[in-house]
Amino acid sequence: MKPTALITGGTGGLGLATTRFLVSRGWQVFVADCNEQAIKALAEEKGIIPVMMDVTSTSSVEAAFHLIRQQVEKLDAIVNFAGI
Repeated sequence: MKPTALITGGTGGLGLATTRFLVSRGWQVFVADCNEQAIKALAEEKGIIPVMMDVTSTSSVEAAFHLIRQQVEKLDAIVNFAGI
């Protein structure tokens, strides 16, 4: 079973670099971002599972974690690059 990570703000900058680094090392990575176009652009990359999440919205975070829990038993890492 592959290790699994969640990276918020993972569609650009350091978040995207970290996402691609972990994927290159065999990780499965959930990338959470509130930018729908950026999330869709990553959907085709192997090892990346895009998740819409606005970290400023409790209901959005809860919905994203519900979706993640449906797909994996646990997360091995959470990295927060989301910021305003």
